[in-house]
Amino acid sequence: MKFRLEHVPAPPSKKNRQLVMRRRDGRRFIRADDSTVAAEQTIAMLARAEVGSGVLWPSEDVRVEITHHARNKTCTIEVEAIGPRPKGFTGRKRDISNLSECILDALQRVVFANDNQVCELVIRRDISAGDSETE
Repeated sequence: MKFRLEHVPAPPSKKNRQLVMRRRDGRRFIRADDSTVAAEQTIAMLARAEVGSGVLWPSEDVRVEITHHARNKTCTIEVEAIGPRPKGFTGRKRDISNLSECILDALQRVVFANDNQVCELVIRRDISAGDSETE
């Protein structure tokens, strides 16, 4: 079973639209600007209309494919359950989307001029028992 949304308005880049705020105690935190928050709410509303109440896949690992249609400024989003996590999995739960930012920033101006040249990015989480090259 797949979940699919088409003709979703392309959201603004979150990285370029962050606001650094200060709490009363002086600590700083990052908040998305209003246009980013509005875009997230629109996408969530479109998804909720398709899914209904509850969470479609509450505990399964999922595969997400996002296609950005640059000419008409929309996205197609596909999500597919790929199965439950293996028993005994103790890996750190990490937001996989943040993994690419550091790597792309490091490669920028070394391997390619600007990370806006990247038109396809595939990130996979490998939860196998060990390094496949050493086994």
